Amino acid sequence: MRLRSKLLLLPTLALLSACVPAAGSPARATANILDGSGRPLGTATFVQSGSGTKITVSVSGLAPRSRHGLHLHAGASCADSEDNGSLVKFGAAGAHFDPLNTKRHAGPLVSANRGHAGDLPYLMANARGEAVAVLNTTRLSVRQGPISVLGRSIIVHEGGDSYDDLKPNGGGGGRIGCGVVTAI
Repeated sequence: MRLRSKLLLLPTLALLSACVPAAGSPARATANILDGSGRPLGTATFVQSGSGTKITVSVSGLAPRSRHGLHLHAGASCADSEDNGSLVKFGAAGAHFDPLNTKRHAGPLVSANRGHAGDLPYLMANARGEAVAVLNTTRLSVRQGPISVLGRSIIVHEGGDSYDDLKPNGGGGGRIGCGVVTAI
């Protein structure tokens, strides 16, 4: 390689190396959660550490003292879709993320082989319609791989979550918020 080519390559390599996290630094991801009209509803952050992934979801604009199901969905889109002629808000997000194909809705605290990895703690809004959920889990990862949150969507449902399959998806009902998870 000629000297001139090598000199031109140096700034590019320096820029690329700045994009790679330092060894030992946590991998991070985020999702901006929007409502059905495209207005901000909240955020979700995902931080990978040696002991798992910490997920923090903060939303506002909910009905006071209301409960809302919260799930990581398999798709990387918040577009609407159609199912048997009916509009499904944020339907392109797909089903709950279930990398082990358990086909069970069992909640965030069961072992990975007993339920969807995408089952997250439900949100409980306070008197001002604000809610925060925090979960530390080994069932999901920010790093690339079969349990990665990257390229998935986080969904806020209109109703609560019973963490069982007696009602579809734990009875959470329709989707009122969605955000696509991306690395930061």
